Amino acid sequence: MNNRLISLAIIVSLFFSFSSVSLAKGKTPQDIFKAKYPNEIITLFKTDDLNLDKKKESFILTKTGKFYLINSKGSIVLIDTGLSSDYFNELKIKIFAVTKTENHIA
Repeated sequence: MNNRLISLAIIVSLFFSFSSVSLAKGKTPQDIFKAKYPNEIITLFKTDDLNLDKKKESFILTKTGKFYLINSKGSIVLIDTGLSSDYFNELKIKIFAVTKTENHIA
């Protein structure tokens, strides 16, 4: 049983180490996204410092309606699915300050 847990922990840690690519290596968020999801087509892209840590986060909406976050370390997180222009006239990504210390994305 312990060997299974150790093996699972090693696999999970390897997965996360390979899925995170440093932006400091000169890769753009689009490059990182395309490397992981080569068949997805980016329809909207927005980069900003959302959490005010002086590091940029990027948000990507794909043609298939998937919405992703790429954090400052290059990790890609799927936020939502099923977003398409079939339900809206035009899709946009907007980032706005709610207060001096809080930003929101819409």
